[in-house]
Amino acid sequence: MESTTTNQPNLSRPRIPRWMKIIYGTGDWGRASFNTLRQIFYAIFLTDVVGLDPRLASIAALVAIIWDAINDPLVGALSDNVRTRWGRRRPFLLVFSIPFALAFVLMWWAPPWQTQIMLTLHVTLAFIVSDTIQTLITVPYLSLTPELASEYDERTSLTSFRMFFNLLASLVTAVAAPSIIDAALKAGLSTQQGYL
Repeated sequence: MESTTTNQPNLSRPRIPRWMKIIYGTGDWGRASFNTLRQIFYAIFLTDVVGLDPRLASIAALVAIIWDAINDPLVGALSDNVRTRWGRRRPFLLVFSIPFALAFVLMWWAPPWQTQIMLTLHVTLAFIVSDTIQTLITVPYLSLTPELASEYDERTSLTSFRMFFNLLASLVTAVAAPSIIDAALKAGLSTQQGYL
């Protein structure tokens, strides 16, 4: 009896080098820092620095969160259907990185308006703009995982590196942010300048 062996080509991609996993993982640092600051300190900033009524701050956040639920699938569809010579995901990361930084500054700027309505409008728009730009970066970034790694174990490894840097960035941000604000106040800057 003859033994038959099939010489099928190996269709799996080569393993991703550790340095590439580290680079991919560090890409989550800015997003994690942004989210940590917003989750822990933004409500305090809005009420204590901006002077916004807590109820209005909650309404502004609610409107922005509803918008986030709408824009996430829209950006996902857009990212899936974009075709460029640089790929589907990379253009989003390149184009929206600087606007993301500017939107971050916009969120932490206390406008000089004295009316609660104007403050609420500003906060709502700043939250919506920053969240939309964050989505334009986050959805394509997270969608890179299965495109970089086709095998389950490699995707898991890649995601582990991303989550390690995500957690590290969140911890560093949560610890460092109050120290930065305190240092700004000791240097004679305003609370607004400390947050900014």
